[in-house]
Amino acid sequence: MFDSTSLSSDWIRCLLEDRYQVDGRLTAWCAQYDPETLEPRPARSYERVSLSSKESVGILRFLMSVDDPGKEIVNAIQSGVKWLDSVRLCHLRIIREPDMPSPTGFDKIVVSDPDASCLWARFYQIGSNQPIFSDRDGKIYQHLSQISSERRNECGWLGKWPQSLLRKVYPKWRQKWSVQENVLNKREP
Repeated sequence: MFDSTSLSSDWIRCLLEDRYQVDGRLTAWCAQYDPETLEPRPARSYERVSLSSKESVGILRFLMSVDDPGKEIVNAIQSGVKWLDSVRLCHLRIIREPDMPSPTGFDKIVVSDPDASCLWARFYQIGSNQPIFSDRDGKIYQHLSQISSERRNECGWLGKWPQSLLRKVYPKWRQKWSVQENVLNKREP
Protein backbone atom coordinates (compact mmCIF):
# COMPACT_ATOMS: atom_id res chain seq x y z
CA MET A 1 0.00 0.00 0.00
CA PHE A 2 1.14 3.53 -0.70
CA ASP A 3 0.96 6.10 2.04
CA SER A 4 -0.79 9.00 0.35
CA THR A 5 1.19 11.49 2.43
CA SER A 6 4.42 10.30 0.79
CA LEU A 7 3.05 10.78 -2.73
CA SER A 8 3.13 14.02 -4.58
CA SER A 9 -0.33 15.48 -4.22
CA ASP A 10 0.23 17.23 -7.56
CA TRP A 11 0.80 13.88 -9.26
CA ILE A 12 -2.37 12.35 -7.81
CA ARG A 13 -4.30 15.53 -8.60
CA CYS A 14 -3.13 15.22 -12.21
CA LEU A 15 -4.42 11.62 -12.36
CA LEU A 16 -7.74 12.70 -10.91
CA GLU A 17 -8.09 15.60 -13.32
CA ASP A 18 -7.16 13.45 -16.32
CA ARG A 19 -10.23 11.24 -15.97
CA TYR A 20 -12.26 11.83 -19.05
CA GLN A 21 -15.84 13.07 -18.79
CA VAL A 22 -18.52 12.28 -21.34
CA ASP A 23 -21.84 14.09 -20.97
CA GLY A 24 -20.88 15.07 -17.43
CA ARG A 25 -20.12 11.47 -16.39
CA LEU A 26 -16.62 10.47 -15.34
CA THR A 27 -15.32 7.54 -17.34
CA ALA A 28 -11.70 6.39 -17.44
CA TRP A 29 -8.33 7.55 -18.72
CA CYS A 30 -6.97 8.05 -22.20
CA ALA A 31 -3.89 6.27 -23.47
CA GLN A 32 -1.85 9.44 -24.04
CA TYR A 33 -2.03 13.09 -23.05
CA ASP A 34 -0.33 16.24 -24.22
CA PRO A 35 2.37 17.01 -21.62
CA GLU A 36 1.57 20.74 -21.63
CA THR A 37 -2.22 20.93 -21.98
CA LEU A 38 -3.11 17.47 -20.62
CA GLU A 39 -5.57 17.09 -23.50
CA PRO A 40 -5.93 13.57 -24.96
CA ARG A 41 -3.53 13.06 -27.87
CA PRO A 42 -2.71 10.34 -30.37
CA ALA A 43 0.76 8.76 -30.32
CA ARG A 44 1.87 6.45 -33.12
CA SER A 45 -0.34 6.38 -36.21
CA TYR A 46 -2.27 3.39 -34.89
CA GLU A 47 -2.75 4.88 -31.40
CA ARG A 48 -5.66 7.24 -31.84
CA VAL A 49 -7.23 9.51 -29.22
CA SER A 50 -9.32 7.13 -27.15
CA LEU A 51 -10.22 5.88 -23.71
CA SER A 52 -8.00 2.97 -22.78
CA SER A 53 -9.04 0.00 -20.69
CA LYS A 54 -5.49 -1.29 -20.28
CA GLU A 55 -4.00 2.00 -19.10
CA SER A 56 -7.03 2.67 -16.89
CA VAL A 57 -6.51 -0.64 -15.10
CA GLY A 58 -2.98 0.39 -14.14
CA ILE A 59 -4.15 3.75 -12.83
CA LEU A 60 -7.03 2.18 -10.90
CA ARG A 61 -4.70 -0.37 -9.30
CA PHE A 62 -2.43 2.46 -8.22
CA LEU A 63 -5.30 4.54 -6.80
CA MET A 64 -6.65 1.49 -4.96
CA SER A 65 -3.27 1.17 -3.25
CA VAL A 66 -3.50 4.61 -1.65
CA ASP A 67 -4.02 4.37 2.11
CA ASP A 68 -6.96 6.35 3.42
CA PRO A 69 -8.19 7.63 0.04
CA GLY A 70 -10.21 10.79 0.09
CA LYS A 71 -13.62 11.23 -1.49
CA GLU A 72 -12.09 12.27 -4.84
CA ILE A 73 -9.97 9.13 -5.10
CA VAL A 74 -12.91 6.92 -4.09
CA ASN A 75 -15.04 8.65 -6.74
CA ALA A 76 -12.32 8.18 -9.38
CA ILE A 77 -12.07 4.48 -8.58
CA GLN A 78 -15.83 3.96 -8.58
CA SER A 79 -16.33 5.80 -11.88
CA GLY A 80 -13.39 4.01 -13.52
CA VAL A 81 -14.60 0.59 -12.39
CA LYS A 82 -18.13 1.38 -13.53
CA TRP A 83 -16.82 2.40 -16.96
CA LEU A 84 -14.74 -0.79 -17.30
CA ASP A 85 -17.77 -2.84 -16.33
CA SER A 86 -19.90 -1.08 -18.93
CA VAL A 87 -17.53 -1.60 -21.89
CA ARG A 88 -16.87 -5.31 -21.51
CA LEU A 89 -17.31 -7.41 -24.64
CA CYS A 90 -19.04 -10.67 -23.83
CA HIS A 91 -19.37 -13.93 -25.74
CA LEU A 92 -16.25 -13.34 -27.83
CA ARG A 93 -13.06 -15.33 -28.06
CA ILE A 94 -9.81 -14.69 -29.89
CA ILE A 95 -8.45 -17.68 -31.73
CA ARG A 96 -5.18 -18.08 -33.58
CA GLU A 97 -5.42 -19.79 -36.92
CA PRO A 98 -2.27 -20.98 -38.65
CA ASP A 99 -1.15 -18.53 -41.33
CA MET A 100 2.26 -19.49 -42.64
CA PRO A 101 2.77 -16.46 -44.93
CA SER A 102 2.29 -14.16 -41.90
CA PRO A 103 5.50 -13.16 -40.09
CA THR A 104 3.91 -14.43 -36.85
CA GLY A 105 2.81 -17.73 -38.41
CA PHE A 106 -0.76 -17.17 -37.22
CA ASP A 107 -3.75 -14.89 -37.65
CA LYS A 108 -5.89 -13.61 -34.77
CA ILE A 109 -9.60 -13.97 -35.39
CA VAL A 110 -12.49 -12.93 -33.16
CA VAL A 111 -15.28 -15.50 -32.97
CA SER A 112 -18.58 -15.65 -31.15
CA ASP A 113 -18.59 -18.03 -28.20
CA PRO A 114 -21.46 -18.03 -25.67
CA ASP A 115 -19.17 -19.72 -23.09
CA ALA A 116 -16.25 -17.28 -23.41
CA SER A 117 -15.33 -14.97 -20.57
CA CYS A 118 -15.44 -11.26 -21.30
CA LEU A 119 -12.82 -9.34 -23.24
CA TRP A 120 -12.06 -5.63 -23.35
CA ALA A 121 -10.78 -3.59 -26.23
CA ARG A 122 -7.64 -1.68 -25.45
CA PHE A 123 -9.04 1.47 -27.08
CA TYR A 124 -12.59 2.87 -27.07
CA GLN A 125 -13.98 5.78 -29.03
CA ILE A 126 -14.67 8.69 -26.73
CA GLY A 127 -18.41 9.31 -26.51
CA SER A 128 -19.69 6.10 -28.06
CA ASN A 129 -17.53 3.64 -26.07
CA GLN A 130 -17.24 1.55 -29.24
CA PRO A 131 -14.04 -0.50 -29.55
CA ILE A 132 -11.66 0.95 -32.10
CA PHE A 133 -8.80 -0.57 -34.02
CA SER A 134 -6.36 1.29 -36.21
CA ASP A 135 -3.56 0.69 -38.62
CA ARG A 136 -0.41 2.46 -39.74
CA ASP A 137 -2.59 4.52 -42.10
CA GLY A 138 -3.99 6.29 -39.02
CA LYS A 139 -7.58 5.40 -39.83
CA ILE A 140 -9.99 4.03 -37.26
CA TYR A 141 -11.70 0.71 -37.95
CA GLN A 142 -14.60 -0.97 -36.17
CA HIS A 143 -13.39 -4.58 -36.40
CA LEU A 144 -10.06 -6.28 -35.76
CA SER A 145 -10.37 -8.10 -39.08
CA GLN A 146 -10.23 -4.78 -40.95
CA ILE A 147 -6.65 -3.91 -40.01
CA SER A 148 -3.46 -5.30 -41.51
CA SER A 149 -2.10 -8.66 -40.45
CA GLU A 150 0.93 -6.97 -38.92
CA ARG A 151 -1.13 -4.69 -36.62
CA ARG A 152 -3.77 -7.36 -35.92
CA ASN A 153 -1.31 -10.05 -34.88
CA GLU A 154 1.46 -8.07 -33.21
CA CYS A 155 -0.60 -5.74 -31.03
CA GLY A 156 -2.79 -6.47 -28.03
CA TRP A 157 -6.06 -4.97 -29.23
CA LEU A 158 -8.29 -7.18 -27.08
CA GLY A 159 -7.55 -8.67 -23.70
CA LYS A 160 -8.65 -9.50 -20.19
CA TRP A 161 -6.70 -6.71 -18.43
CA PRO A 162 -9.60 -5.60 -16.19
CA GLN A 163 -10.73 -9.11 -15.24
CA SER A 164 -8.60 -9.56 -12.10
CA LEU A 165 -9.21 -5.96 -11.06
CA LEU A 166 -13.00 -6.39 -11.27
CA ARG A 167 -13.12 -9.91 -9.80
CA LYS A 168 -10.58 -9.65 -6.99
CA VAL A 169 -8.97 -6.26 -6.41
CA TYR A 170 -12.07 -4.05 -6.53
CA PRO A 171 -14.21 -6.22 -4.19
CA LYS A 172 -11.42 -6.21 -1.56
CA TRP A 173 -10.88 -2.48 -1.94
CA ARG A 174 -14.64 -1.80 -1.80
CA GLN A 175 -15.02 -3.76 1.44
CA LYS A 176 -12.47 -1.47 3.03
CA TRP A 177 -13.27 1.93 1.53
CA SER A 178 -16.73 1.92 -0.08
CA VAL A 179 -18.88 -0.81 1.44
CA GLN A 180 -22.17 0.89 0.58
CA GLU A 181 -21.59 1.31 -3.15
CA ASN A 182 -20.93 -1.58 -5.51
CA VAL A 183 -20.87 -0.22 -9.07
CA LEU A 184 -20.46 -3.60 -10.74
CA ASN A 185 -23.29 -5.35 -12.53
CA LYS A 186 -24.13 -8.80 -11.22
CA ARG A 187 -22.63 -10.66 -14.20
CA GLU A 188 -19.20 -12.28 -13.97
CA PRO A 189 -16.31 -10.26 -15.48
